[in-house]
Amino acid sequence: MPDCACLLVELQAFLRLRLPDLRGRMVVAWSGGLDSTALLAALMELRQPGWPELKAVHVHHGLQPSADQWADHCYQQAERWGIELQVQRVQVASGASLEAQARAARQQALAAALQEGDVLLLAHHADDQAETVLFRLMRGTGLEGVAAMTDVAHWQVDGCFIPVWRPLLYRPRRELVQFVQARQLNWIEDPSNQDLQLARNFIRHRVMPLLQERWPQSVTHLVGFADEMAGLRQECRTADRILLAQLVHNRGLNRQDMAALPVGQQARLLRLWLQDQGLPLPGRSMLQRILRESLGHATSMQRWQWGRTGVMQWRGLLHPEPEVLVPRRWNPAEVLSLPDGRRLRAVERCGQGLLRPDDYQVTARQGGESLRLQQTGPNHALRTLWQSWGIAPLWRDAWPLLMVQGQLAAVPGLACAASFCTSSDHETGWEFKAI
Repeated sequence: MPDCACLLVELQAFLRLRLPDLRGRMVVAWSGGLDSTALLAALMELRQPGWPELKAVHVHHGLQPSADQWADHCYQQAERWGIELQVQRVQVASGASLEAQARAARQQALAAALQEGDVLLLAHHADDQAETVLFRLMRGTGLEGVAAMTDVAHWQVDGCFIPVWRPLLYRPRRELVQFVQARQLNWIEDPSNQDLQLARNFIRHRVMPLLQERWPQSVTHLVGFADEMAGLRQECRTADRILLAQLVHNRGLNRQDMAALPVGQQARLLRLWLQDQGLPLPGRSMLQRILRESLGHATSMQRWQWGRTGVMQWRGLLHPEPEVLVPRRWNPAEVLSLPDGRRLRAVERCGQGLLRPDDYQVTARQGGESLRLQQTGPNHALRTLWQSWGIAPLWRDAWPLLMVQGQLAAVPGLACAASFCTSSDHETGWEFKAI
C-alpha cells in the first residue's frame, strides 16, 4: 500500500470512531502550508453524505509581507473545493518571544471561530511530535512535557475547553508530502520556517536529520516514548488528583505537608495545582526553584515570577499571585471576587451590616487608610488590621476596599467602619458572605 494511502486509511479509521458523537462541525486550522493542506484535502476526499459540515479557518497574523497573498491563496482554494473559509485577522503583541505571542493569538482566533459542539482539527504529524519531545527535553521539562501532544485533547482558552483532534499525529510527514504531490496541490511556504534562530526550526533542520541518519527509526521511537509517557501521566494524574484535594485549602497549596512526598511527586502536584489555577507552567528550573526555596520559610512571604505571572508563599501555603485591582463602582448586589479565590455576596440583613448608599467605589489601598470598628473605639490603621487578620502582604494591594466619598467604609469579608453600619433594628444593611 502506498504511503499516502496509509494516511487516508488511518484518517478514515480515526473519524469512524469519533464522528458519531460529534454534534457540531469539523473546523480545520488551515495555514495554507503543506501539512494543513494535506489534512483538509484528505478530509475532502473522504467526505461522505451525512458527515458533519466541514469548515476551514485561516489565521492572518500579518507578520510576513506575503500574509495577504496567503489569505487569497486559501480563499481561492476553498472556493474550488466548495467549503466555507473564515479568515481571522489577529494582532500579535510584541514581547520577549514573538513565536509564543503568535501562538497565543492563533489559539484565541481559532477558539473564537468555533461554535458549541464543534471540534478543531490540527495537522500535527509524527515528525512534529518527535520535535516537540526533543524541544521540551532540551528546554527542561518533566512528565507533563515529554508526554507531548495527544491525538484527542482540549485547549483551555479564556476559561473554556476547546475539543481538539490531531488525526495525523502518528503518520510521518513524508506521507503528507507524497499525498499533496500526488494530487498536484499547491501550498504556502512560510520563510520563517527556515529561521534557525527559532528552537523548533533548529531541531527540525539540524538535529532531526542527524538523528535519522544514525537511527532511521528515531521518529517512531520518540513518538512511542511520548505515548508511553502520556499513559503514565494519566495514571499519575488520577492518583495525584486525589492527593491534591487533601493538600489544598482556600486555593492555597500546603507546601509543608507536601514536603514529605517524593520530589518527583511534589513536582507533579505543583504542576497540577498551577494548571487548576489557570496559570502557565514554568520551566523545570523554575519549578525546582519553587520546591527548593519554599521549604523552611512558613512564616515569611516569598514570591516567584515567570513570564507575566507567578506564585507566592504565605504561612506555609502557596497561592497564585493576585491580579491588580482596577478601581470601579460596585453594587453590593453583585458578586465580588477576592484575590484568594473566594467570592463575596452581599446579603440583606435587617438591623445589622453595612449601610446601603446608591453605590460604592471599589479600589485598592493607597496607603494611610484607617478604620474605626466601634463608634467609641480607637481608629485602627489598616496596615495594622491586615496583620491581625493574617492577610498576606501581597494580597493587601489587591484586596478590594469599599469607599464612600473618599472614606473607607468596609474591607469586604473582614470588617466595616462603625460610621457606615446600621444603627437601629429598622435599618437594612449588607452582610458579606464568602462563597
